[in-house]
Amino acid sequence: MRRHTVDISPKASSFGFFFLVIYSCLVFIRPHEWSWLTIDFPFIRTMLIITFIAYLASVKPKNTSIHVTVLFLLLFVMLMSELRNGRLSYSFPVLMDFLSTAIIPYLLFTGFLISYERHVVIMKVMIIAALFMVYNGYTQVISIDGVGWVSSTDFRSDMDGLQARYVGFLNDPNDMGMFLVMCLPFSYFLAKNSRNAFSKYFYICTLILVLTGIYWSQSRGSILGALVVLASFFYIKYGKVKTFFLSMVSLPIIVVVLSKFRTISTEDASANARIEAWYQGILMFKYRPIVGVGKDSFLEHHYKTAHNSYVLIMSELGALGYILWTFLLISTFFILNKIIHLNVDSLNPKHELIKKEKDLALFCIVGLLGYLSTAFFISRSYVIILYIFMALCMSIFFRLCTLEVIDKSELVKLSPKSFIYGSMSLIVLYFVIRLLL
Repeated sequence: MRRHTVDISPKASSFGFFFLVIYSCLVFIRPHEWSWLTIDFPFIRTMLIITFIAYLASVKPKNTSIHVTVLFLLLFVMLMSELRNGRLSYSFPVLMDFLSTAIIPYLLFTGFLISYERHVVIMKVMIIAALFMVYNGYTQVISIDGVGWVSSTDFRSDMDGLQARYVGFLNDPNDMGMFLVMCLPFSYFLAKNSRNAFSKYFYICTLILVLTGIYWSQSRGSILGALVVLASFFYIKYGKVKTFFLSMVSLPIIVVVLSKFRTISTEDASANARIEAWYQGILMFKYRPIVGVGKDSFLEHHYKTAHNSYVLIMSELGALGYILWTFLLISTFFILNKIIHLNVDSLNPKHELIKKEKDLALFCIVGLLGYLSTAFFISRSYVIILYIFMALCMSIFFRLCTLEVIDKSELVKLSPKSFIYGSMSLIVLYFVIRLLL
């Protein structure tokens, strides 16, 4: 099984990982965009290029998994969509954007996260970023004019209430909320695996603060995603029966709490606008069923964004793009589930490390469920957070391949089922939206 291992020079690998950590800090913490430290220089793009050069020079062999193939097929579908819609001359920025926010980050994170310890470092960077976002949200909450510590924009105040936000693409409360939702399982995991009481209580406090930040974001999708993550935590701890009874008891309370700040109802004006946007997405899909109306073109056909990542990808990239995109999500879920249920010999000298990787895979599944539920209410099909998170998930699989615990062919074996489930979900999505109309 040696052919499945990644052969990397230790010095070059450490050098590349150092650049990856800096890149992660720039993407998530974004200090160069703080209002009192704004610097007009493409730091993220520059560091991405530097890290990618380190990847090309040090990582051998390169990641040639089916996920990489599917990502490039998605890029090809985007090109075909631009061609079909008569915008081939404008396709270069669209393709470069997906290349720099999805494909290259995926390659970098799967390439350099060759150890459990490196994975933990990236998680800690994300936790630190989450704490910056929460603190900025707090300063926005207590500020008279709603301007936060590092936010370059005002704290939103309208008929729907107040929404905390950060900087850069995280300036959107939905993006910030989604990021915080995906950090919840990392906080829990780090608390659970802390070696001392101080670290344990630090990450428990972080978990509470992240939940507070999600509440301040007032993002409906993010709050629902957080509820899914919390329910998953309870399921992991107490099992199916207790989780079911807790859900039955807490459901009325949750409905009352949600109704206090932003109603999630088909009779709400905002909700009606969302459902209308979903219906318009179906009309776009009928208009261009194979390759869609083109990436980032939804607003050219409807005044309001789709407010649903699944509808967005369906309408903009058609059936081909939707099936490829959902394949990435579903196959990631299946492979993590496969890892969780691995039977490992206790006599294996790597038993403790494998056990940690399995535990990490479990919490990555929880984070993925958080995204999947949040994504149904916000349009974040192409956001960089998703592809980095998928790379974090798949790096566990590649490390276990290196340890010869699981064969890389398992991902290929799961592919037919993943494509079938993706195709079926397209049909389900269509009928769900029709029922809501």
